[in-house]
Amino acid sequence: MMDLYGTTPVEQFGPKALMAVQNKFVDQKLCRRTINQRVGVIKRAFKWAVKQELVPSMVYHGLQTVDGLHRGRSKASESKPVKPVPQDVMDVVMKYMPPTLQAMVQLHDLTGNPSNEVRWK
Repeated sequence: MMDLYGTTPVEQFGPKALMAVQNKFVDQKLCRRTINQRVGVIKRAFKWAVKQELVPSMVYHGLQTVDGLHRGRSKASESKPVKPVPQDVMDVVMKYMPPTLQAMVQLHDLTGNPSNEVRWK
């Protein structure tokens, strides 16, 4: 959030500043999950900077105290649930997939495993 903290020295970016960024995301009507992901990216950037000895470790440790937004406990909206692809659409798409990918999709459909767990090495 360059408009909030673009010129702030890194040593002065603490938990209150990160919560202000978090609130700015809420004001921008981003969903809770997206806000938590973006705040996580900021924390990981500071973690990397600490590893590179560019930022004092106390700054990163302070940011770690900022919790993510919880469902129903903030003004942030919830994302819409992801619905399954209609079977008639899947039937058309499957025709264009290579056999291995078709098998993975069918396995996923039959077992309900998350996509990242359905793969061969």
